Amino acid sequence: MVVCDDRDVMRLGLVEMLQEMHWAADLKGFSSLSIAWTYLAGSSATSAIAILGGTSAAEELAATGRPTRPPTRIVLMLRDSEAAHLAVAVGLPVDGFFLEEDLSVSMLRALLARLDEREFPMPAPMAEFLLGQLRAPRARFRSGSARANRRCYNSPTARRTGSSPTSSGFPSTGSSTT
Repeated sequence: MVVCDDRDVMRLGLVEMLQEMHWAADLKGFSSLSIAWTYLAGSSATSAIAILGGTSAAEELAATGRPTRPPTRIVLMLRDSEAAHLAVAVGLPVDGFFLEEDLSVSMLRALLARLDEREFPMPAPMAEFLLGQLRAPRARFRSGSARANRRCYNSPTARRTGSSPTSSGFPSTGSSTT
């Protein structure tokens, strides 16, 4: 397991928390992602977990991508839940996220357990952001479709035939057509 954070206090604190949990036999901390990936490539590990944080983790990960070996599950620690940061994080090759403000031993234990179950851990603000992104195109489609309906029903043909947004185009039951 590797912890990569360019902030010494955060990196050392994460390493200490993970050591206390006895989660991994081989645990190393690095200040640079490229050094961490080089270490993993030269290790005898058959799989790894990388916890990334710091001021440049997202940019470094976008530039370097996943390590070539061993297969590594990557978790990114987000400094905040602002939409701009979430939008960048969504495009990164990671297996989960957590917020720095939520960091605790119990949260780390739950996060690592979810990774072992092949789940994709993420904080609630990120899930809400992603759901909002999924809903936005539908809302745009519905509003565009409503505009198209208004144009159609306001057309000369619609006025001649008596079509309206509420009519089905068929005579209603109970009314006679002659």
